[in-house]
Amino acid sequence: MIEKRSVPRTINPQITFNALVEWFYKMATKGGAPGFLIGLSGTDSLISFCAASKALEKAGKPNRMMGIHFAPSEDFLYDHPEAEVHLWFRDQVLPWLREQSPNAEIVVDTSIDWRCDGLRWGSLMDLSVVSNDKRRMMRLPEEQYWVVGTRNRTETLLLNYSNISMAASMQPIVHLWKSEVLQISEHLGIPQIAISKSCETDCICGRQALASNHIREVDTLLMVRCGELSGEYTDKNIPEELRNRLDAFIKSQVSNNHFKKLIPYTPRESITWWSQDPLVLSFEAGTLNLKEFNHYKHLYIAWCYLKDLSLEDAIENYAHFLGSLLEEAGQSYRFNLLVTRKYFMLLEQAMNDFPTDNFDELIEKSAILKNKIPA
Repeated sequence: MIEKRSVPRTINPQITFNALVEWFYKMATKGGAPGFLIGLSGTDSLISFCAASKALEKAGKPNRMMGIHFAPSEDFLYDHPEAEVHLWFRDQVLPWLREQSPNAEIVVDTSIDWRCDGLRWGSLMDLSVVSNDKRRMMRLPEEQYWVVGTRNRTETLLLNYSNISMAASMQPIVHLWKSEVLQISEHLGIPQIAISKSCETDCICGRQALASNHIREVDTLLMVRCGELSGEYTDKNIPEELRNRLDAFIKSQVSNNHFKKLIPYTPRESITWWSQDPLVLSFEAGTLNLKEFNHYKHLYIAWCYLKDLSLEDAIENYAHFLGSLLEEAGQSYRFNLLVTRKYFMLLEQAMNDFPTDNFDELIEKSAILKNKIPA
């Protein structure tokens, strides 16, 4: 159960960064990662790179760290001189990063159109397993890299990350808010220009003006939305007019990008009898009225799933659709996976103890299912 706070959480930048280093270290020594590859572009990628690099140094594999920065080519700059404004990372940030990680391989790639997110991710994926793109020489397993994603918690809840970025092997900072990323960046001494650029509009990165100018406010409103923070805090600390604009922005982002939570779309293994049940159809379509979704109906849908799926698959199905329903209603905080799992285990046991195709009969025979489990 998520603890609801009266004020936003505070982090110790050094302790948080050290924990990130330790996580990378475990992935490199026990998790099977032969090396890490990160696309470098801003503060999210910089703190991830610094943590991964320190972890590999600790693991005795400092040369297994690679960073790629995609930049405009000389030919592109000749035709588009205005693009020189995008050279700040190459010219002002990479020298600092090379000083921090002298043993890492840091490359500037101008072979593709740096503006295309799909090309950037495709190039990273290819480089992680291919050592020579002209001769197509495959890397040995121990010479390959795990591609590191740099999605933060703010992007995760807004769903404003690209589809192709979901191909990353790792997402190390997915639990850090963007405002916390900036706090750690300041602590690490990341060049100020990189921190400042994180707070500017950037059409190439999909960063909009409203959110860029109010990163901390967006984070606190998202904390309220997911049940981590009391709404009283934002009511007192964010002017109503700005709060309304940011709320509208958040709802628009989540609504427009909700489909990403369903990717990849896959068919069921078989056409099952319960797939035509009106209540299950309504539950999965997200049209079910939450005010009428009582204890009986929760159990009924769980029973439908358990009749045709394994326990784990049934729980996964149920949690996915219930989570979508609650998120759409702004009530994500009500979901408790531990309680859900207890219900499913009790229900499965009852179905084994009292075999029947009649749900009401099962409920009558199993008294324990009539009582709600405390959270």
